[in-house]
Amino acid sequence: MSAAPFFWSTPLKYCRWAAREKPALFWSVVIGAAGPLAMPIGPPIRRWLGDVDPAPVPVTYPGTSHLFLLAPVGNSLRDAIRSVPLQPENLHRMV
Repeated sequence: MSAAPFFWSTPLKYCRWAAREKPALFWSVVIGAAGPLAMPIGPPIRRWLGDVDPAPVPVTYPGTSHLFLLAPVGNSLRDAIRSVPLQPENLHRMV
C-alpha cells in the first residue's frame, strides 16, 4: 500500500465508496461545497429568471426630522423630545 491516503490515491473510487457507506458525511460535503460555487453563478441565473434586487436599506432614521418642528426653543433632538411630553393628549402632535 502506498503512503498516500486512500482519498488522494483514487478520489472517484473513494467518493463512490463514501456515498455508499457514509452517505450523511458524503452529501453534507457535497452540499457544503455547492454553496461557494453558487455565489458567482446564482445572481445571473436569478436575474435571468426575472428576480430583481431589493431597494437599498435607508441609512437615516426617518422619524426624527419632524420633532425639530415641535421644539419651541433650541434646535437639538433632546430639546424637541423634552418639549413634547408623552401623554395621550400630546401624542397627536408627534405624528
